[in-house]
Amino acid sequence: MFTTITQAAPVLAEQVTRWGPGGGPLWGFGFLIPLLWIALIVTFVLLFRRSMRRRPFVHAAAAGEQALATRFANGDIDETEYRSRLAVLRAERDRR
Repeated sequence: MFTTITQAAPVLAEQVTRWGPGGGPLWGFGFLIPLLWIALIVTFVLLFRRSMRRRPFVHAAAAGEQALATRFANGDIDETEYRSRLAVLRAERDRR
């Protein structure tokens, strides 16, 4: 076994000096891998923040329509007022 290691050592030394520590001809571009990971993480964080920013408006509009429907069902407002206020709520939601 000792003879195989001593025979393999010059081959390994030649591989490392030819290809570098990365083991391939492009080992000098190893810095691109961390940059790729950083770019992916930043992209996902920005997309997540953007989606979270839009959600409250959707829920707020649905809550407003639900409150309006409850007031109409309880008889607090008539149909004309209900439809006009609902149109205003939907116009605000579509504007955003």
